Amino acid sequence: MIIGGNYEPVKIMYQVFQVKPCFIYDDSGMFCNNSIWFIPTKDKILLGILNSKIGWWLFSKYCTAIQNGHQLIWKYFGQITIAKSNEKLSKQIINMVDEIIDRKKQNHNAGTSELEEKIDQLVYELYGLTEEDIKIVEGSIS
Repeated sequence: MIIGGNYEPVKIMYQVFQVKPCFIYDDSGMFCNNSIWFIPTKDKILLGILNSKIGWWLFSKYCTAIQNGHQLIWKYFGQITIAKSNEKLSKQIINMVDEIIDRKKQNHNAGTSELEEKIDQLVYELYGLTEEDIKIVEGSIS
């Protein structure tokens, strides 16, 4: 329980131990226990990157592997390089992230894989990956 002070209700929440990328956008002011951490930001581009295939590949390079997943301790997780976005890619990623959030709010089990795949492609472009780079990323996370 937080007593006093301001608590930023908008944040990206994530489990410390993950077996696949699972970052959620919370704009309802939820509180969490010690197995869930958060990043106090409204940045939906960051959310898209963290949930992307390249995000997972980066976790595998910086974070401790544990039980078929990774331990996202901030000391290591915070070292991951986040690409700067341009206006065109930013709008596309934000629109798709918003669509995923809307679908999941309506139905937690809603299918969003086609949007996730499109975000992956935009994030590859954001990082300037070549086709060969993409094969390395996708081959190492499958």
